Amino acid sequence: KNTYLIKVHNGQTHTEVQIQTPNTVELLGRLVNIHGEKIQGGHEVFYDRHKNLWRCKFAPNHDGIFDAEISAKKKTDTGLYTSAVTFKIEAKNIPTPPLSYPQTWPLFYELDLKIETPRHRSTAVWPENASFSEIRMSAPNDVEFSCGIKFNG
Repeated sequence: KNTYLIKVHNGQTHTEVQIQTPNTVELLGRLVNIHGEKIQGGHEVFYDRHKNLWRCKFAPNHDGIFDAEISAKKKTDTGLYTSAVTFKIEAKNIPTPPLSYPQTWPLFYELDLKIETPRHRSTAVWPENASFSEIRMSAPNDVEFSCGIKFNG
């Protein structure tokens, strides 16, 4: 059996790999297609302090074969991350639009922040002729937000 092959089939949106590491280790992940191209918004890797493990989520954006790559380094190392493990993902019947993850940093999870809308996608839609776009988030009572917008066009 191909124990390294993860199947994401029949309407599933993503898969998750959970990894326990020493406290001195950090992980990064990325999802790449069969051509070696990085899938923007195709991964979410974070340390779950409630479960004391790393949660590595991967969301293929279409049917096909993908590599879920996980890299690691010691927190004290100033150098680059080193490849630790790669899983093949076979994706079939991926829903449209596909699930995608926004870019986050460790503080997002440390503060227990949650994105309410947009759900299941990494981009907020700015409707034509509208004066704003909405992103709703929730946080514990002792956390305050500040926001800004950057035009990428």
